[in-house]
Order: sequence, then structure tokens, then C-alpha cells
Amino acid sequence: MAFGFWAYVAGLVISLALGFSGLEFIFSLIILAALGLIVGFLNFGGDSEHLFALFTLTIVFWIMHYLSGIFSVAGAGSDLSSAIFSNLLLFSIAATTVLAFKNFYDSSHSPSASRISTGPRQNPKARRVA
Repeated sequence: MAFGFWAYVAGLVISLALGFSGLEFIFSLIILAALGLIVGFLNFGGDSEHLFALFTLTIVFWIMHYLSGIFSVAGAGSDLSSAIFSNLLLFSIAATTVLAFKNFYDSSHSPSASRISTGPRQNPKARRVA
């Protein structure tokens, strides 16, 4: 797997650590947004399917967290648990937004995108019958 994948995993671990730390919430948001953008740019040249899978998994965990109380941190209360998942979500969104724009740009500038048919193909060498 590429270096960018491990940078993404490290970013998720840092997100969890910042959620547990007593760092001011706004500072952790700034750090994670910047880290997410950096990781997104690190993954520009590589395969991004694993990152989109991890992003989807993070979204699923975030939804499960808000739908049920099974992800509450024992003894920490809902504020810390909410901060942890907000950190994970912010980092994941920042990193995958960059990759989504990159994939959109690549697909719109690929040779197959310019071959979109607007009607039946005409063979220029075919003779027309009048």
C-alpha cells in the first residue's frame, strides 16, 4: 500500500488522540483540517479506493454514534465522545474532498470523457445512398 494510505491511517489516530486531549476544540479543528488537506494531497498520485473505503467506514461509525449510545467513551460522557467523532469526521472530510476533486478532474479530462456520443456514429468512408 502507498505511503498516503498510511498517512491517512496516522491522521485517524491523531484525530483520536486530539479528541482525548484537553486541547482547545478550535485548535484541534484547525490542525485536523490542515492535516486532512496535506494527506489528501499526499494521495494524489496513488490509488484512492482504500481511502474512500475508510472514509465511508468513518461516516458509518459517526452515524452509528449519533443513532445509539454504543460508542460512548466509558466514564468520559457524551462531550468527549462527540469531540472524538467530530475530529474523525473533520479529518476524513478534508482528506477525501481533495481526492474527490482529483478524481473528478481526472475523469473529466480523460480521453474516454471526450468520446461521449451525441448520436449514432457515422463512418466517413461509408457511401451514402440517395
